Amino acid sequence: MSNIWDDIQDATDVIYVVQTSVRAIARCLLMTTDPGDLIFDPTCGSGTTAYVAEQWGRRWITCDTSRVAITLAKQRLMTDKFDYYELAHPDEGIRSGFKYKTVPHITLKSIANNEPPQQETLYDRPYIEKGKVRVTAPFTVEAVPSLRVKPFDGSVPKVDTTNEQLARTGETGKQAEWRDELKATGIRAVGNKVISFSRIEPMIATKFLHAEGEILEEDGTNKKAYISFGPDYGSLEQRQVELAINEARSLKSKPDFVIFAAFHFDPEAAKDIDLINWQGVKVLKAQMSVDLLTKDLRKKRSSNQSYWLIGQPDIAVISDKWLVDRGGRRIILYELCKKLSGLNSLAEINGLGREDILAYAAISERPDLWDSIANATVSNIGAGKHSRGAGKEQQERIYAVSGDSKGFIGRVGDFRDLIRKIGLLEQADIRRVVNELRRNKQIIERASQITCYSPLTTTILLR
Repeated sequence: MSNIWDDIQDATDVIYVVQTSVRAIARCLLMTTDPGDLIFDPTCGSGTTAYVAEQWGRRWITCDTSRVAITLAKQRLMTDKFDYYELAHPDEGIRSGFKYKTVPHITLKSIANNEPPQQETLYDRPYIEKGKVRVTAPFTVEAVPSLRVKPFDGSVPKVDTTNEQLARTGETGKQAEWRDELKATGIRAVGNKVISFSRIEPMIATKFLHAEGEILEEDGTNKKAYISFGPDYGSLEQRQVELAINEARSLKSKPDFVIFAAFHFDPEAAKDIDLINWQGVKVLKAQMSVDLLTKDLRKKRSSNQSYWLIGQPDIAVISDKWLVDRGGRRIILYELCKKLSGLNSLAEINGLGREDILAYAAISERPDLWDSIANATVSNIGAGKHSRGAGKEQQERIYAVSGDSKGFIGRVGDFRDLIRKIGLLEQADIRRVVNELRRNKQIIERASQITCYSPLTTTILLR
């Protein structure tokens, strides 16, 4: 390779006025860095350097003075996908590098001396792990705040503001736009519901509570809400939560809601919000869309949604007794195995042949093939409810959560439902259905893939 790279063409799919070829950046990066190294590009443009760094397993920082460039680069990174490269040492992570293809490096010396050629590593050809797709790792978009120069005497120049802008200048200058957007779109809540506001106005005499509004309830009544916005760039921190709540408590008019709206929440601040116990007052967190930072670039649509309600997941923890082998691998739910086999004890199950146990395990893992149970003598068994493991909701709580084992298509709720419904069948009907499923090609294939080392024991697992 010479210092003239005539094999590199101009960039394709150009989205920016000055856009470098991906191949040129990749060649420079591969010659000078290793996986896990940090790449800095002070002229982001279309984000090609960050894109290539992400593609080849490098960390990156990029910056630009143009919001258009940052927005294009962000969209490019978030919407593309990359090959998944095999790691040299998976336990050590990306810093261990990739597994690369090698070729023999034949030289005149090796030919003359009849020596085996040395192996040359091709650092631009790592092994690709088929069946896996990689997306951009999490990243943040931040900005350096504009600096204000003070006079030599140390005095701060007076800023002319209207009443609406009082105490809302500097880093909080965009809050008028945020209030308007909140009034227009509301806050998206669970179940596709929307918290709508009948009015939102700025609060003048407070520092950490920035807006006062009225939430319009379904019955037509209004509930008072105080709103505290996080910073333009950065996380809403613990101290702001504490001071905003103290301000709200000190006001004469008690609110029904206190809402913290931010682009990012400090983990401790989010935890504090969840733990606030104020009698008669609901304290909520609302995630703000980063698109609000570039509002002039957004498409104006009535469907725009800029605020989402976030909180702790409302789940029910389910514990079940599973059969596990001596390697600790989970095989099948103990109760379900007893139902399918017609046996009543662990000793009897361990007396089964390995083929029987694997067949029962495969049947339990494939609720999408349970349709034949619906054809049994009990007519109120609806197999369609089990297909693809859709799960259920019970009293607004999640009754079924996804299985965490490879091959599981169903969910915990499906298993529990099946155990209950199998109890409605006669043992002869159960045996007929099991025998029918055991002849299914997909069950046979899945059973052959399960690793199981006897004897089996029972253990309680939380799901």
